[in-house]
Amino acid sequence: MPDLKLIFGILFLGFVWAGETALGKLYLANGGTATEFPALLNLGTVVIVSAYAVARGDIEIFSLSARKARAIFLSAISLIFVPYLIIYHALSVLTPAEIALISSLTPACAVLLTCASARSWPELRAIAAVLVGLIGTALLVATNGEEKIGTDHAFWIALMLLVPLSYALSGFAIKLGAKEGVGYLQLTLFINTISLALFVCTNEYKITTSATNYQSILYIVAGIVFNIAASSALLILARRTSAIRLSFSNYSTIFWASLMSVFLFSKPIEVNFFVAAALIVLSVYLVNVAGSADRTSA
Repeated sequence: MPDLKLIFGILFLGFVWAGETALGKLYLANGGTATEFPALLNLGTVVIVSAYAVARGDIEIFSLSARKARAIFLSAISLIFVPYLIIYHALSVLTPAEIALISSLTPACAVLLTCASARSWPELRAIAAVLVGLIGTALLVATNGEEKIGTDHAFWIALMLLVPLSYALSGFAIKLGAKEGVGYLQLTLFINTISLALFVCTNEYKITTSATNYQSILYIVAGIVFNIAASSALLILARRTSAIRLSFSNYSTIFWASLMSVFLFSKPIEVNFFVAAALIVLSVYLVNVAGSADRTSA
């Protein structure tokens, strides 16, 4: 029997990731730049989590063993820095449809990496789950008829392929951190600290904000809340399930992002949307009953 709490957890994780992405798009539309939004989210998260830890007297959160530091560094690079850096720059060149389709390869990458590390073949239900999710994603993209997909930007499309691979690797890194005893707040604090430092380095060693109106400030504050929720949900799920199942939150993210586009960006909603939603939920269900998805080697 599938774990319903786990299924809802994966769907919730997709929701908070999608919410953060939608807020990023709104911030960019208000005049922000590609590196500002993630850097400001990282900064706000670090300040809030640090203040909370100090208020609780939880000083141990700031100490790391070499193994914990390695797992957290790998998580920060693969989960936040590499994907964010590529996606936010690619948004100025590629369509959201292209970005969504390429990102939806994350579960396929997770299955391949798991099977390669275990030197085995994936179970049929795991393959079916990936294919069903890809079909659901394609239907969601097809619903937005104005977004055409092409090969005019072959370099950026090729570079975007690093995103699903990086996301898939992050699942293994986060599971490694969970095995080493990394806590929720500790993971949230340090992956955001590392990512903040890297984003500052790519922004001429400074943190700036081009969008200073009250709406942009609200987007940043809401983004920080979503960022903390996503980090906590990630580690909770990582302790309960495999990297393969964790990667299926990507399909959930694309679904929620499409739903948010209907309300935030006045996108039309069609029958395809409901079919795609059913397929994505089915894919999450299938991977939760697939035996090969239980492999948790990191």
